Amino acid sequence: MQENKTFTIKNRNIFCADNIDILKNIESNFVDLIYLDPPFNKNKTFHAKEGSASDGLYFNDSWNIKLDKNSFNIINKEHADINNFLKFVENIYDNKASNYLYYMSIRLIELHRVLKPNGSIYLHCDNTMSHYLKILMDIIFGTSNFRNEIIWHYAHGGRGKKNFAKKHDIIFWYSKDKNNYIFNYDDILVPFESKMTEWSYTKGSYAGKVMPKGKVPEDVWKIIFNTMSKEHIGYPTQKPTSLLERIIKASSNENDIILDPFCGSGTSIIVAEKLKRRWIGIDLSSKVYDLITDRFIKEYDENASDSIINDIFYSNLP
Repeated sequence: MQENKTFTIKNRNIFCADNIDILKNIESNFVDLIYLDPPFNKNKTFHAKEGSASDGLYFNDSWNIKLDKNSFNIINKEHADINNFLKFVENIYDNKASNYLYYMSIRLIELHRVLKPNGSIYLHCDNTMSHYLKILMDIIFGTSNFRNEIIWHYAHGGRGKKNFAKKHDIIFWYSKDKNNYIFNYDDILVPFESKMTEWSYTKGSYAGKVMPKGKVPEDVWKIIFNTMSKEHIGYPTQKPTSLLERIIKASSNENDIILDPFCGSGTSIIVAEKLKRRWIGIDLSSKVYDLITDRFIKEYDENASDSIINDIFYSNLP
């Protein structure tokens, strides 16, 4: 196997390129936290809302693609378990699903390589391919490094008439090591829902003791994304900042490096900057650069946006 020439990427880089080309050139054990919201194999084209800040952006989530023979041969020769899994999917499903998982596997292999030994990865998906992606993550990151299957429950969108309304996405959290990983539970506490906790610390068995500030969230996160809010920019798969805030606070510290290889609307980048993390964003669309720049201008006050924009945004294509 021919080794790739690696280079250290500086903070605040946006790459407008195919992420596999960038990932292969990032040095190993470099990134503290990875969040990815990749295509879901929905077999449709997503368009940004007309007249919105994202107008003109689109991506095709369809997988009638021609496989890269070199990468495919690498999987065939060096990753027999992945190769066997892909053949299994092709036999029971179809070529589109197999192509999609091939596309994801070569990227997840690189993401595992660039992740630090104590790092974490959060893979955002929905029920279209989640069951297959979970197996793929188990193969690449290891079943013992699986930490959580997080359910993001939301309420926006249409209502079901022929079945129960589909109102959740799935986020798989894996660490690179089963014992050594970051989890800042004090930074993500949420209020107690029951009055019983307050009663226990005032009149009950814990009376006189200091009441905890909150509880660690369960693995079902009810986070509402108001599509009428200033935050919403019309990007078809945009995620709320509060969702990314919880992930980044939980699994990274200040000055850590956050990588989003499908940065799209730029929410992870915006949040990473506000939480004083370093970041790298990659997206295939050249228009994403302008979109994220515009978001920084609008979401920071005027003085802050001037100083940040001058320092942050430049495209660095290899």
